[in-house]
Amino acid sequence: MASIVHEYMELKTKYEGLGTPFYFPLEGRLLIGTNHTQRVTKDSARTLQKKIEGFDHLIIEGTRGDLTAGIQHSLRLGILPNYEQCSYVFSKGEKHFLEENVKLGELAARYGFREDLYGLYYLFMFQERIISQRKRLGHTFYQTARGHLERDVAMNGESIDTELTISRHRRLLLEFKIDPRLFLEAGNLFAWYTGRLRDFEYIGPRVKQLDSGLEGSKAVISGIAHLEAIEKTLRGETLDNPPNWNEFVKSLPQEQREFLQKLENKIFTL
Repeated sequence: MASIVHEYMELKTKYEGLGTPFYFPLEGRLLIGTNHTQRVTKDSARTLQKKIEGFDHLIIEGTRGDLTAGIQHSLRLGILPNYEQCSYVFSKGEKHFLEENVKLGELAARYGFREDLYGLYYLFMFQERIISQRKRLGHTFYQTARGHLERDVAMNGESIDTELTISRHRRLLLEFKIDPRLFLEAGNLFAWYTGRLRDFEYIGPRVKQLDSGLEGSKAVISGIAHLEAIEKTLRGETLDNPPNWNEFVKSLPQEQREFLQKLENKIFTL
């Protein structure tokens, strides 16, 4: 299972200095890889508009609800949209989404992850964003975190006990004195792992279905980490089966492996 971590580091290195969006023509289609947190500039928005305006269909990672909520959030704060949001506004074609009705905690649970810990890992994944947002809003970390968790429950139907999740997060810091840097690393690894589950279970099969079933030209926009799976699928290749969660954890470097095993088997036991 060491290859999973190797792939993670290889892909991270491959795209880290590349910049986004990354435009990749593929046999009459256009694949666009983005960084979800990167905002457009006037020039990059103009380029994006020119690239996609002639396509009959725009295929987008995620869900319509999440994307349109993101557009409203950007408008409310007076900030520029990200590239997916911009593409949704600019495209004159029909829009299609790759992950409607996906519940990430439920998906991970099918591969051996403890669903009752999903809310905690969600906070790990979005830790930096929560910190940045709470500074801007003048809120505490946990006020902002509660809003994120409640939104995920309301919009995506995730099974999260908000108060239990916040209590657990506090205990890790105050009672168990865990280094917060381990939270960030755990969040990045969980995002990577669930990204591969999403590729295998939803993004790959759905993009294949849409590509074969829709008439006309197609542009596909996704986070850059999903671009490889989309490319392979559209070339007719088969994606590798993801490992189960425990196998994945065993493959990690010692510090991260020991933290996750301690978290799940000693601190928050069933």
